Amino acid sequence: MNPKNEEYWDRTWQEREVCILDDYLDENKLFTRNQAVCKLGLEYWDEVFELVKGKRVLECGCGSAVVSMHLAMNHYNTHLLDISEPGIMLAKKNYEANFIKGRFIRGDVINLPFRESVFDIVMSFGLLEYLTDIWIAIKEMVRVLKPGGVFAADICTNRFSIMTLARLVRNIIKLDFRKIFEGDWRGSYTDVNSYSKKEYEKAMEGAGLTDVVITGTRPFPPSYPPLYIPFIIDKYFYSKFVKAFGSFHRKFDRSNSKITDIWGCGWFAHGMKR
Repeated sequence: MNPKNEEYWDRTWQEREVCILDDYLDENKLFTRNQAVCKLGLEYWDEVFELVKGKRVLECGCGSAVVSMHLAMNHYNTHLLDISEPGIMLAKKNYEANFIKGRFIRGDVINLPFRESVFDIVMSFGLLEYLTDIWIAIKEMVRVLKPGGVFAADICTNRFSIMTLARLVRNIIKLDFRKIFEGDWRGSYTDVNSYSKKEYEKAMEGAGLTDVVITGTRPFPPSYPPLYIPFIIDKYFYSKFVKAFGSFHRKFDRSNSKITDIWGCGWFAHGMKR
């Protein structure tokens, strides 16, 4: 990860509020698109992880640690690692606020401070796309994974997707013709890598994973960014729209088709260590 991204995440985690997970996922308090999508994402990972016998988990690049908190509440033994000190502090605060326990480690995903084959699940959410070399990180994550254990990642690379169209729509609404003609809308995200699905598959298989799945996920773009939808519109319209299409969203995340690979905001990736 380059220094610019490290500084960005330090600021992000310092500004992030503590998350009470039960409140965040409460059906009566789902006020944003991101909350609704988070709940759907947890359902997906529950299905993936239910096939794993053990419950020792490592999250790399934990930040707010929402998925780890969810697992800890379901009796998983969670270990949380982040290179950012503010990221580790936020994870600790979230755990304390939710009355759950975990182990917190400041460290780098390319040099994990663990011996080989000690975790049943090794996962990351929004980490790999910020690395210049995904092969080193994936190999290291798989190294500490037990045979039969599951590697899992949520990846959002810089490519054409619904995020591209959302950025274009936003620039049109703002009448920002300079950005439109300069092609500012062409990618999905900024400051992330552009590795293809095939390259991620090769990195995962080369690290020793089998039954590799990489599937497009999240058919509706975040409310902020790139759309910058006002909270009141998100609360009363956009979030309700996403919830109403929950069944479609679930099918989209599990279809593993070329259309969803291209359209989705990101990819869910997972595989089992040989």
